[in-house]
Amino acid sequence: MTSAAARTALAAASGLLIWAHLPPLLLDWRPTLVVSESMRPRILRGDVVLYQPLRGRAPLRGQVVLVRDPASPSRLLSHRVRKILPDNRIITAGDANRRPDSTPVPLSQVLGFGRLRVPAVGLPLIWWREHRYPPLVIASLSLLTTARLAALRVPAPRRPQEVVLSAAR
Repeated sequence: MTSAAARTALAAASGLLIWAHLPPLLLDWRPTLVVSESMRPRILRGDVVLYQPLRGRAPLRGQVVLVRDPASPSRLLSHRVRKILPDNRIITAGDANRRPDSTPVPLSQVLGFGRLRVPAVGLPLIWWREHRYPPLVIASLSLLTTARLAALRVPAPRRPQEVVLSAAR
């Protein structure tokens, strides 16, 4: 039973990693690691969000978009479209933020629409970047323990022994 549960957990983790890597390869989607809490509760720190390029389409109100941060163009910002202005610039805001972002974003700075969220797969990378080694070590040991449990051989169930009754003489 333990071996089966470990295999299931490893299959789930592998599936998440595949979802984080396969669509970008096959569909030209862009994976982005979420490093802030601004999109809580729907998108969490450590999630990987996959973005589909615009390809001539305009974002709609309510969609999550990836944009170049107008306040710091070297950074990317993943927020929801709150308003579309008449000049086609957009006002964005994080779901956890009370106020919209202060600077409107030109449509040319919108890099894609959010299409898929892969939960928590980026947490180890965040922990590594922040030098938070205890959770990284715990996650690594948990993964190794789960892999070891998954590798255990499950003994075949024992068949009951047959009892032969002899007739009394």
